[in-house]
Amino acid sequence: MTIEYVLVTGATGLPLNYQVADKENELIVPAMKGVRSIMEASKGTEVRRIVMTSSFGAVLDMGRAESTPYTYSSSDWNPITYSEAADPAATPQDAYRGSKVFAEQEAWNFVKNEKPQFDLVTLCPSMIFGPIAGTLNSPQDLGESNSMLWKVATGGPSNPLPPARFNFWIDVRDLAEIHVQALLNPKAGGKRYIPVSPEKFNYQLVSEIMVQDVPEIPNDSVSKGQQEIKHHVNMNTTEMERDFPLLKYATLKETVADFMNQVLPVRDS
Repeated sequence: MTIEYVLVTGATGLPLNYQVADKENELIVPAMKGVRSIMEASKGTEVRRIVMTSSFGAVLDMGRAESTPYTYSSSDWNPITYSEAADPAATPQDAYRGSKVFAEQEAWNFVKNEKPQFDLVTLCPSMIFGPIAGTLNSPQDLGESNSMLWKVATGGPSNPLPPARFNFWIDVRDLAEIHVQALLNPKAGGKRYIPVSPEKFNYQLVSEIMVQDVPEIPNDSVSKGQQEIKHHVNMNTTEMERDFPLLKYATLKETVADFMNQVLPVRDS
């Protein structure tokens, strides 16, 4: 059997989890080694393209003031250094973002320096919401993005909404479709994309959807509050629109409702 495409779903194959004790050896080093090993194993084979799931964390500049107008594009890179990300005093979030930067750069440097027979596509999604594949046994098993939705659903009106540092997101099913298209679309080779929904989100909108559109959630269990949409911070979607013209994105309402209908039956697990 001829293998022409490889999908690299992440640094270690595991969902994002900030609960790590050793940031360098549990996040950064496995991310870089994992990508390098896949690249090396694919060189000299029948593989023609590798699609790698990176992260908006590899794009986002946390040093830029939130009040600064800015439009992100695929040419942006998070400026965090290795020493900053590996510092024991670094936040788990910064260590994770650093791991995504260094892993993705490892992939691009491999292609540049080794000149393999395959090309590379990287995808840098932000918050990924929506139903999980397979069986969900407990809300405790949720990844970091979906766990934010669960916190809104169960936090209660007296607890504040989770902060939304940026307002970009995508439905996991749309992201899966983009991965498939990126594998097969000749135009995508050698490019970096930031797939995001055209609809911005914040947790106030999530809360309102839960109250209005998911009647199984008791209203008194949902966190409520006011939260702005940062309309001055945007995403350049020109390349996505040009190279993936047939995409039809799920609405935030569809995504939240479908996710909650999956997780609610196991809430007492």
